Amino acid sequence: MHLTSKVPLGLVMAIGIMWSLASCDPTDDVGRRLGLWKEEGVVVEYLLCPDESVTRLELRRLTDNGPVLWEIEAPAGSSLQRFRLGVTPPGFVERSTLAAELQEGVRYVVELDSSRQVIASNTFTLEELNNHDVLTSFDDEYMSQEDFLTQGEASC
Repeated sequence: MHLTSKVPLGLVMAIGIMWSLASCDPTDDVGRRLGLWKEEGVVVEYLLCPDESVTRLELRRLTDNGPVLWEIEAPAGSSLQRFRLGVTPPGFVERSTLAAELQEGVRYVVELDSSRQVIASNTFTLEELNNHDVLTSFDDEYMSQEDFLTQGEASC
């Protein structure tokens, strides 16, 4: 006797759909689209999907979960994808000014909100960043800028 002869086909299909959705973690995709590296300071890049815009970017110390060190916001959303910490790009309002240089040995967290994603984040120390590899928030993986762009585009 087959299992499906006792279990309604609709139930079997529903279980299959739920199983496939449970195995798809959208945070993995976001992690492949948020990267950090050094280039005249710390650069944050978030690869936007079609019809997506950046609405907020924030920097804090992770260790004390303390006050916001720097925050910018784009009330109307922005199509910019690359940001230098401490520099307010056009279309953004600075909510908190970066008052001091980042320090070695301190773990920071960058949080980014978009029109489709609330709080994509990555943690880093200055020592972990370099000018030729991108540190992604997906398994704290390093990759070339070319691979970052390719994987990020594929994650939309």
